Amino acid sequence: MGHKTTKQYRLQNRWYDEESYYFLTICTKNRINYFGKIEAKDSDFVLIETPIAVKIAEFIKNIPKLYPNAQLIEWCVMPNHLHLIILLGIENSKNTFSIPILKLPKKFKAAPSQSISVIIGQLKKALTVWCQTENYEFGWQARFHDHVIRNEKSLHFIQEYIKNNPKTWGEDIFNKINEEEYLKRYGS
Repeated sequence: MGHKTTKQYRLQNRWYDEESYYFLTICTKNRINYFGKIEAKDSDFVLIETPIAVKIAEFIKNIPKLYPNAQLIEWCVMPNHLHLIILLGIENSKNTFSIPILKLPKKFKAAPSQSISVIIGQLKKALTVWCQTENYEFGWQARFHDHVIRNEKSLHFIQEYIKNNPKTWGEDIFNKINEEEYLKRYGS
């Protein structure tokens, strides 16, 4: 019987606490629309938020307060996933968000290591604990997708993708309507 091999999800020889821009996608378990649904409103498309979506947005906005080396560049909550661009490794000398510090679950504290994995792990854990406390059914996909943004052109392209994500929800591979395409690309 041979050893079970696991797929490598991170770049080899790369520490995910290095100064860089990171594009992150975090999905809910089985791509269930725990965060709400996209609807046309006025001349735009918006997420009609559930209480779970409101809470994850609060936790996301607090990342720079809990992790001084992390700056939120762009982010959005979709029905069954989140997109974030985080600039890691540069101390926040001035916070660009004027959001009061929220009361977070005791377990949601900055760990000594301020890597992407630690930040996302704490974010996922905080929402899971909150949902359990509030008796909401909820679950995360085990892993998250990351991409190291290597140049300004790529950064701007990804920022536009995130901003326009609600408009393109009908064609999004994370939309349950497109589950067959998702399975072709990513497996189960």
